[in-house]
Amino acid sequence: MHFALFACVINIRDSVGGVNPHNNLIYVHFALANRIGNCDKGLTEMQTRIFPMSYATNINKVFKQATQEEVQHGLTWYADAQDACQDMADTYELPLAIVVGVVAALSPTNRWERNLIDAGNMLETFTSGGYVEDCAPCTYKTMRDKAWKILADGVTQDADDIAKTLNGPKITDFFWCIMGQDVCVIDGHAWCIANADRRTMQEVPSIGKKLRKELQAAYSKAGKRHGMTAFQMQAATWVTWKRIHNV
Repeated sequence: MHFALFACVINIRDSVGGVNPHNNLIYVHFALANRIGNCDKGLTEMQTRIFPMSYATNINKVFKQATQEEVQHGLTWYADAQDACQDMADTYELPLAIVVGVVAALSPTNRWERNLIDAGNMLETFTSGGYVEDCAPCTYKTMRDKAWKILADGVTQDADDIAKTLNGPKITDFFWCIMGQDVCVIDGHAWCIANADRRTMQEVPSIGKKLRKELQAAYSKAGKRHGMTAFQMQAATWVTWKRIHNV
């Protein structure tokens, strides 16, 4: 019997296998069939990922729906965050990178306003000779200890050293964004925006290193179209997406 490989069906599918015309993954289904080419009689079927559609296109579609206030939010949020960190750095006579590192370390599960309060309290405790156990930030104990280590490692460390201590991808990217580097934080909302796919955060697939880099490159590409950095574009579309979907 002779066999041939036929492309039988082309579907646009999401990363968990459901058909979704708004998603960004295109798959082609192949069947190993006899020479008549009847895919129903195929002996073997496989799903092959062909190529990602443009994440940047989806990001721009959301950006076009942004209000002036939302665009302004994107342009200024990280600059304002850096200013807040610089104020604390000046108060406690510490390098900006150390203060930003402390803020980034204390950020998981923490509201921004509380994040700054917790950072200020830790800086006060450290510079006045206190102990890490005296600090009770609204985040995980491991994050508290990581922030303290950044302070304890002293002023001779540079930004790369602090990034290594932070280690986690989201808090490290958050650190670099506040420092002004053209990257962005990829969270569940950022994934949804780039995929034009409204999901709950629990439904968003795991974001590995390769996908994170692809999404960051897409936000950078979309940002450049409007004279913005990746983090400015991500911040603007993040608040726009939340308004549109009431999340």
